[in-house]
Amino acid sequence: MSDIGSRIKEIRKDHALTQEKFGERIGLKDSAVSMLEKNDRRLTESVIKNIISQFCVNEMWLKDGAGEKYNEGLLKKKTILSEPLSSQQISVLEKIQTLSPAQQEELLNNLDRMDISGNVSANSLKELSQDENELLKCYRKLNSKDKDEILSFINFKIFNSESIKKKEKSLNCSHDKDGSDIHSKIV
Repeated sequence: MSDIGSRIKEIRKDHALTQEKFGERIGLKDSAVSMLEKNDRRLTESVIKNIISQFCVNEMWLKDGAGEKYNEGLLKKKTILSEPLSSQQISVLEKIQTLSPAQQEELLNNLDRMDISGNVSANSLKELSQDENELLKCYRKLNSKDKDEILSFINFKIFNSESIKKKEKSLNCSHDKDGSDIHSKIV
């Protein structure tokens, strides 16, 4: 198993960087990088964190030589963040930022249920009835204006339904002084 200095040198070589350029990326002078590679200088936690964040290195590998050299999760995030975003992607991110943490969690759960093509995955389809599946498939075929119109209609129907239930509940709970139902006396 190699020592920590050799692993630091390996990372630097993987990225085809001089000691000077590597040092710039992690906040050290080239002489300090040389000393680290020779194990003549103690590696601080802040330098470890800088190496991990700059080069997506697995912390266990860097410290002990155990596990994979690179952290695939960090590499993926770094790649995503390094690519320019479209105006549509920026708009999505702005809307996500306005959501509460609970709403963001719900959104992630819904996204996890979708496959890459935007269709609901087979596992989540089992949770929906046949009518719900059909409704969802049809809804996805609509343009955004029609989707807004459908959502407005659904919200209107829900509001009316809730209003009717409240009225029925208040009528059913209304009793005459003798305990009899007022509604039955009206009819």
